[in-house]
Amino acid sequence: VVGPILHRHRVLLLVMDGMSWPILRELSRDLTDRRWREFRKDNQVPAAISALPSVTTFSRCSLLSGSLVSGGQQVEERNFTAKFPDAVLFHKNDLVNFANGDVAREIGNEKRKLVAVVVNAIDDLLSGSEQTTESWSLKRLSILQAILAEAEMASRVVVLTSDHGHIVEYGTSRIAQTDVSDRWREGKPEADGEMAVSGPRVLGGKSVVALGTERARYALKPHNGYHGGLTPQECIVPVVVLDKRDEFMDGWSEAASEQPSWWTES
Repeated sequence: VVGPILHRHRVLLLVMDGMSWPILRELSRDLTDRRWREFRKDNQVPAAISALPSVTTFSRCSLLSGSLVSGGQQVEERNFTAKFPDAVLFHKNDLVNFANGDVAREIGNEKRKLVAVVVNAIDDLLSGSEQTTESWSLKRLSILQAILAEAEMASRVVVLTSDHGHIVEYGTSRIAQTDVSDRWREGKPEADGEMAVSGPRVLGGKSVVALGTERARYALKPHNGYHGGLTPQECIVPVVVLDKRDEFMDGWSEAASEQPSWWTES
């Protein structure tokens, strides 16, 4: 997605760690209100599939590396800059003092074709112990709002994506196990909802067990949400191209709104 756009435009690759399709669609109204337009190539709904298990160590590293690998921030930075030598990648700690830091400065740098930023705001909220009732918005995700404002001033195309989604806590039952993961473990299936998976996309081992239901967890205490399992909410990742121009690129057209009418209060 990013490579062909770079031939015509400067790009901000924005990775919202843990962002699911439902959260993206909640944010889409705010994006539209700020005149961000969603463009699609050949009218196809873009999406990606996470690595398995759908956790950051595997999925985000694979996303930023362009291949199925596992690792932390250092591996991500090394592999990302190997693929895009003139690009720069920023992580959570780089966003401290955003307005006066390197991130905002690089987004505005006209000589920098590609800037990538990882935002952990959503993923961090999942580890809370009480289910939040607030809706998702740019006001709530203030760092995202600030980043998009800088991208607008710099006339950058924004490729908004994630490494994995998540399920929300809604009365899950705990399946006791000794591993520390919320939604996957090693071994063989033993309980309802557990599934064994193997193959080249499985990076947690030759074969792992993960939860294919949203009604169960391995975590000792309930959190706001979980990831690492096999549900569509966790594994199907949004990929959205945003721009403010009336015309984008050949073969691309503006996407119609996908919000149901009942989302808007009368």
